[in-house]
Amino acid sequence: MCSFLPFFTSFNRTKGGLIELNHGRPQPLQYVVNAAFLATLYSDYLAAADTPGWYCGPHFYSTDVLREFAQTQIDYILGKNPRKMSYVV
Repeated sequence: MCSFLPFFTSFNRTKGGLIELNHGRPQPLQYVVNAAFLATLYSDYLAAADTPGWYCGPHFYSTDVLREFAQTQIDYILGKNPRKMSYVV
């Protein structure tokens, strides 16, 4: 989960903020949607376990950070991107 966060540089991002999990190859959205789903699922799991967040190295991140990551990725796909275009068919 830590590598998905914008604070880490494990993955490149587009100018609009979409994480590039497929190393720039075609059809990136399937990986992005999967990452957003897993981030939301993990956030829900932490909330159900009454855990306010988790540590990535020495830094603590709240579950809100995961939800924000997921929301920004889905928003990008739905049209909040530089082209103002939805990628949902």
